Amino acid sequence: MFHCFVHQCTSSTKLNHLRLPNTSNINNSKNDFDAYCTLLEACIRSKSLVKGKKIHQEILRNDTHIANSVLLEKIACMYISCGEIGLARNVFDKVPQPSVFLWNALIRAYSWNGPFGKAIELYYQMVGLGVEPNKFTFPFVLKACSGMLALEEGVDIHNHARRVGLDSDLFVSTALIDMYMKCGCLDDSHRLFNKMPKRDVVAWNAMVAGYAFHGFHDETINFVLEMQREGMAPNASTMVAILRWWDKRSLLDMEKAFMGIA
Repeated sequence: MFHCFVHQCTSSTKLNHLRLPNTSNINNSKNDFDAYCTLLEACIRSKSLVKGKKIHQEILRNDTHIANSVLLEKIACMYISCGEIGLARNVFDKVPQPSVFLWNALIRAYSWNGPFGKAIELYYQMVGLGVEPNKFTFPFVLKACSGMLALEEGVDIHNHARRVGLDSDLFVSTALIDMYMKCGCLDDSHRLFNKMPKRDVVAWNAMVAGYAFHGFHDETINFVLEMQREGMAPNASTMVAILRWWDKRSLLDMEKAFMGIA
């Protein structure tokens, strides 16, 4: 019955409408471990907190699987996907050796939802334990640095990214530009931008948003115009970045930069 439910669960797009079966007769076989993994993955995809909690409770009742690192990581990811970061952290702290993926997932959750300091603390905890950050770690933790204007930590993280050869990665570079811009280091941002071997619209938007944030109207306009000359069309995020910080008079000056954009 349990494995029939697993099949139904993974083939249905409406997990929240399904009922968990009576799992009292589940044994401790590898098949049941695989079933728990499959169910948790379905909960992650559907962001089903209620079902995920029930599966978590069932695993807690199963002494064989309660300390399984793979299941603990999936439970933590389930809580992260459902926005329950506190519960995710509780599970995370029980994982003997979290994977880089799980470190990144929790750092990202704190970077997007706060408190930002928790993301930075996790990064340093990760490094202190000898876990090597990857190209996803740096953008996530740098976003937290941007959020709390933590320039000292941002510079330290930049140096770490440089040491491991990831500072020129497109996403890392863009996160660095945003961090330096938010912290008022406009020249550093500009130097990084000019050194980028490849620049996408997100990198351009980081520069536009930074200049707009600090009230440098001419520089903002020039960047939007240069962006167009380089064949990079401004998008909705470009406009939002400008509208957020500019007054009506400034926006009239911007009109020429957006001619032909609808």
